[in-house]
Amino acid sequence: MYISKRKPQHFKALFLVLSIILTFFFCMNLNISSVNAAASGTPGTPFLAHDNNDNDGNYTITMNMWWGNNGKSWKLYENDNLVYTGALTDGSPNAQTASKTFSNMPAGTYTYKCDLINSFGTTSSATISVNVNGGGGVVVSGIKISGVDAAAEALQLTVPQGTSDYTLSVTGVNNPSFTLSTNNSLVASCQIINGSTLRINGLKAGRASLKIKEATSNKVRYVGLRVKTADGKLPGLPDYLSMGSVSEDSPADLDFWKDYGSGLTNKRMDIRYIYLNGGPVNGWKSWSDVEGGRATTFIRESKKLGMIPFFVYYNIPDGSESYDLDKQHIESASYMQSYFSDLKFALDIINKEGGDEIVGLVMEPDFLGYMMQNSGKQPNELMARTSAAYQAGVLSSSDPVFPDTLEGLVKATNYIINKYAPNAYFGWQFNLWASPGITVGVPATGIMRLTDTMGIDNGRKAIASEAKEICKYYMNAGVTSYGADFVSIDKYGLDAGISSPSDPSKSTWFWNLDHWNNYLLFNKTLHQESQLPVILWQIPVGHINSSLSANPYNNGTFPDLKNTNQNYEDSAPDFFLGDTFTASGPRFDYFATNKGNDSKLTVSVNNITWGSHAKEAADSGIISVLFGAGVGNSTDGVGSPPTDSYWWITRTQSYFNDPAPLTGSQPIEIVAAPTFSPAGGTYASAQTVSIACATNGAAIRYTTDGSEPTAASTQYTAPIRVSSTTTIKAKAFKSGMNDSATASAAYTINSTSQVAAPIFSPAEGVYSSAQNVTISCATAGAAIRYTTDGSTPTSSSAQYTGAISVTSTKTIKAIAMVSGMNNSAVATAAYTISSSDYPAWAPNTAYSVGTIVSYNGSNYRCLQAHTSLVGWEPSNVPALWELD
Repeated sequence: MYISKRKPQHFKALFLVLSIILTFFFCMNLNISSVNAAASGTPGTPFLAHDNNDNDGNYTITMNMWWGNNGKSWKLYENDNLVYTGALTDGSPNAQTASKTFSNMPAGTYTYKCDLINSFGTTSSATISVNVNGGGGVVVSGIKISGVDAAAEALQLTVPQGTSDYTLSVTGVNNPSFTLSTNNSLVASCQIINGSTLRINGLKAGRASLKIKEATSNKVRYVGLRVKTADGKLPGLPDYLSMGSVSEDSPADLDFWKDYGSGLTNKRMDIRYIYLNGGPVNGWKSWSDVEGGRATTFIRESKKLGMIPFFVYYNIPDGSESYDLDKQHIESASYMQSYFSDLKFALDIINKEGGDEIVGLVMEPDFLGYMMQNSGKQPNELMARTSAAYQAGVLSSSDPVFPDTLEGLVKATNYIINKYAPNAYFGWQFNLWASPGITVGVPATGIMRLTDTMGIDNGRKAIASEAKEICKYYMNAGVTSYGADFVSIDKYGLDAGISSPSDPSKSTWFWNLDHWNNYLLFNKTLHQESQLPVILWQIPVGHINSSLSANPYNNGTFPDLKNTNQNYEDSAPDFFLGDTFTASGPRFDYFATNKGNDSKLTVSVNNITWGSHAKEAADSGIISVLFGAGVGNSTDGVGSPPTDSYWWITRTQSYFNDPAPLTGSQPIEIVAAPTFSPAGGTYASAQTVSIACATNGAAIRYTTDGSEPTAASTQYTAPIRVSSTTTIKAKAFKSGMNDSATASAAYTINSTSQVAAPIFSPAEGVYSSAQNVTISCATAGAAIRYTTDGSTPTSSSAQYTGAISVTSTKTIKAIAMVSGMNNSAVATAAYTISSSDYPAWAPNTAYSVGTIVSYNGSNYRCLQAHTSLVGWEPSNVPALWELD
């Protein structure tokens, strides 16, 4: 494994600790009191939860005390004000629960905590937050903008170029006094006139954030600002090499961005990103009070800050990552069903919360790199349960059919992103280390250091050659299909100073200018081969020590990084942003190395200057550089304070004074690659193939003879009839844009091809009740025959027409048949149905000593009287239950 991602703390830890405490309690205290015993001490700890998943202002706050001394009453506080008191029955030491319902709550963010009270004392809960309408971390400021705010305070203003006026007001303040500041005065000049009028003069297309403060009430409001293009369109990505940063929605990070200073102390940024990771079951969407709140809040806060939100979607691995784990997951139908459901959940948030705003999406870091490096197979040869997307209901029969291969998985993912989140700006992540060495042996120090041993000319030829092979593999996997917008690549998740900072020539990732220019060559090759722009992400923020840059925070210079936890050096920002630093000994020799004759390196005595290479990056096809700590002990450029003492943010503000323009007035625009329906594959009969392009107004040209389509090739005007084995190649063209990548679909018309194997739902296993089993087949028109007596099904076996009721232990075997095709393989599913005469265990049920229940096919006898709760299943709590 090359990279480990920084993962935020979340609420799973609380549940784990609670579970351990409860299990210990049960194991050590077997003489549990009777259900109706009185409390003998202060109440156990209460926990609050809410169900306001849709933020509509109608919700219930529920208090649970899971085990211990009960309370006789409870008090609920809203925003620290008592809003409810209720009586309780003492049933110590059993669980206690109570709730209070709220209706039609106004927009805002509300905090709740409670007290659980008995004669021995009071125990308080932790505080939770509930967001209504404009919530999700969006606190109602009390400053109203007329014509913009509706039911909730707007997150973002969108204005044309020129002057726009808005009236500001604060409830209860008759003569308000407002002040105004912004983090980007280049896109708009803003001022308060006549005391309460906000005047915005849109100067150029782009984004900013406004901080509005009212003096009498001391209220503060942050609102995003978008200025349209001269012809009235919404702004896209910046027309210069944009900069971005990793950023949580923690108070430290948000306070950092909201510190709108002047000059080099400002906190302007184009993009911010976070990870949506942890897997599809107990991952990112469970890390907040409201399911998916991590993504919802991030988009809302980004809009307010005038930044484009990006997500790094990273859920093929879950708790850890490796080739074996990723391969296991993509081959698991159940895991991939959860994966596709999780992806759709994220896309629905992106579509709803993003609206007409761009939301970036970097897909599955390291995943394809692992497959290329370790599998020894091409993407169309690796098995992946793409069919799980259909079983999960994310795709249906009206969508293209994608095969159960790695290629099918990637293409299906791209299609799903376009289907559910058309506002997503997405691409897949590439890896420097992906190639096992196809055209050249890759040393242990990595591909960027080939010039160390092969020389500049030969080494760079080898780097470009290997980059082409890496790009070829990823494109064979389908990363550019279905309108992908960019390709992405990182460097390394940890700053290079963790290894040999005193002699950086011995550090794999501590690069000098030659290596960084090799990196630009690698990216330029990806750009040229994929015909897509490149976005760099997870670029380290640590800098080379002994910087001579002026420090506007102390009017001196910046302190050296100590090359300890969260305080490591790296050379990445020096290369992209430029700096002058002093060095001596091995460090001087290494950082002054310039075998590639880079004109932006100069040396004066012990001072080394690396000029900014932002223009060179833009000329290489890179449109954005996203900096940020990749693991928990990386140097952090964001926070209050950041661990690099503000060096990175200061150099970034300096860059914004003269940003490197991209080609043209907008980022490189490329026509979306054509898509085919049905997808290429093997079919038993002739197919009618439609070709589409996601770019409006694009003309599609195609060939069927294997040649590369050009602007002179046949223009697509109607579906193409394919009655024999044919490869269709298509390319889309539009004036003013770069031509699309060539899309290719191979159709094999083969009457002897094999029918897909049947699929059972639910999957085989042990069940405590009867199951209705459905059988499906991915091959259109297939007839399914099945048996339940253990025999192999044939054409004379029972034909499947509807769900099969399985009320006792039974094995179902099924085969699928289509005239003119080979029969499918026989699929088998064994179902074990518990035959217990005892009632099934259930939560929230009172059980007395000796009661027998069934659970997961086994019978259990109750050892201690108690009221059951979720998590106290018989197999989990041996202090309460034993096998009968």
